Amino acid sequence: MKTIVKVIAAIAVLGGGFFAYQTVNAADITGNAGVSYSDTRTFRGVKQADDTLGVNVGLGTSLAEKVTLGLSLDSFNALESAQTNELRTGLVLGYDVCETASVSLGYTNYDYQSATSNSEIGLGVSVETLLNPSLLYATDSDNDSDVTEVSVGHTLSLSEQFGLTLGGSLGNVDAAADYTYYSVGATVTTSVGGADTFAGVALVDNDNAGSDSETVFSVGLSLKF
Repeated sequence: MKTIVKVIAAIAVLGGGFFAYQTVNAADITGNAGVSYSDTRTFRGVKQADDTLGVNVGLGTSLAEKVTLGLSLDSFNALESAQTNELRTGLVLGYDVCETASVSLGYTNYDYQSATSNSEIGLGVSVETLLNPSLLYATDSDNDSDVTEVSVGHTLSLSEQFGLTLGGSLGNVDAAADYTYYSVGATVTTSVGGADTFAGVALVDNDNAGSDSETVFSVGLSLKF
């Protein structure tokens, strides 16, 4: 059943991409690119690698008045040769239910270049309020796993140039090794010469036996085009 749902959702997302290719002008496309460094890379509460350099590129466009399409490419390269690198690609269709709420359907492929690869289909809901809550449900038939995650966050203006974002997430992975995870963090953002920069710290943990909590420090910058 999960495989059928995954195939149908992938067809829907890719169909939206084909529609975009047929109807969108280059002038309607927006993009961003960035680079980041973190002393520890985690994903859904689990440590993936130590010192990691990340590079990301994203493209987005509007297909209709309330419909958007986004494409993302993220590369995570561990600076220690013995650790795992990752290439992550994603395609997301979004729909604005109203001025403050939206839903999304996405397809993501995770390619662990020195190990295996897997993909998942995700359904998301987000609301623009004081805490900007969002809910994600993702299913991965390759690993027979389901993920449910809720996130909140709020940005404070420290000055004309600096902002402080406080946020957290709580999730559950339903798989062969079922576990719950959480993260809380703070990020300072500013703009320098047309680039958006950030520096952040986060506490990440899960309830797996023998797993240690991680304190993650990260810095980075991004450009919009």
